Amino acid sequence: MTEVDLAVFEENPSSANLENAAALLVLGIAVILFTTMGFLLFSDSSDLYFKTFGDGLWFMFMILIGSDWPGPIIPSIEYNRGYFLFFFAFVCLVGWGFLNLITGYIFSNMT
Repeated sequence: MTEVDLAVFEENPSSANLENAAALLVLGIAVILFTTMGFLLFSDSSDLYFKTFGDGLWFMFMILIGSDWPGPIIPSIEYNRGYFLFFFAFVCLVGWGFLNLITGYIFSNMT
């Protein structure tokens, strides 16, 4: 890094970290909100993936990052095809919406 780059970074590094943490907090709140809705929605079904809140949070995180996302989705949709709307809303709003906005926000703060 050049002296100019270091001077910009040393000017106020903690405010950028707090702004990034706030952006990630918004993403976390959105995931927790959808997990709560999924936990309440799937509590009457015999689904393996939303038995506890922790399991539901883990599987919503898996869907968000795209790691084995059909795992929790397909058994739920086989139980009730209307559950597709829940997962579609989650992927569109949180996965494609919030996650891209927050990634762009963090990268714009880094430059």
